[in-house]
Amino acid sequence: MILLKSRYVVPVEAPVIEEGAVLIRDGRIEAVGRARELRAERAIDYGDAVICPGFVNAHTHLELTGLAGKVPPTGDFADWLRRLMAISCAGLTTKEHVQQAVDEGLQHSLASGVTTVADITSHPAWTRPILADSPIRAVSFGEVIAIGAVRDRLKERLDAAASSEHTTDRLRIGISPHSPYTVEPKAMRACAERAATIHAPVCIHLAETADEETFTLRREG
Repeated sequence: MILLKSRYVVPVEAPVIEEGAVLIRDGRIEAVGRARELRAERAIDYGDAVICPGFVNAHTHLELTGLAGKVPPTGDFADWLRRLMAISCAGLTTKEHVQQAVDEGLQHSLASGVTTVADITSHPAWTRPILADSPIRAVSFGEVIAIGAVRDRLKERLDAAASSEHTTDRLRIGISPHSPYTVEPKAMRACAERAATIHAPVCIHLAETADEETFTLRREG
């Protein structure tokens, strides 16, 4: 057993514990309480610090990590999205680039105290092996875009999104129909049906901005 001590322990579901500790046995938390009330063969005292559960980032695009700072938030949403897509299509064209970005994003996450992510990916076959090897817990949502010129790629993208090839005890698979403006109704239903069949969670970008809300509700803009 090992005892992790600090000035504060934040259980989240209970009040903050001053001079608290977390007792760990065989890699699992056995008890949380005041340091003076818990005993173990070994103790690590982090001093003037806080011990709390790892943070959860419920919406990441780890493969876009390398684009940080390259798409200034100027103009309206559609303008920003067009510039993002132009840069990502030019810079994320190889498996090496994508996996490097995912690895960098995971390192940033861990350094920030994030231990669980819900990651949306356009390249599930490339990103999931990196997630599977990471200590982070993750749900990898394979992104599906199926409208207009890419309508015929629905089956290909849905099969890739639903692939369970790289699942582990820390990596779960999900499906992400991108949004109401990039996935037609028939394709949206196909995503929902596949997710239900494989018992996978679903994630969608829905009315994230005023522009999208206008488009979704009034078919304008």
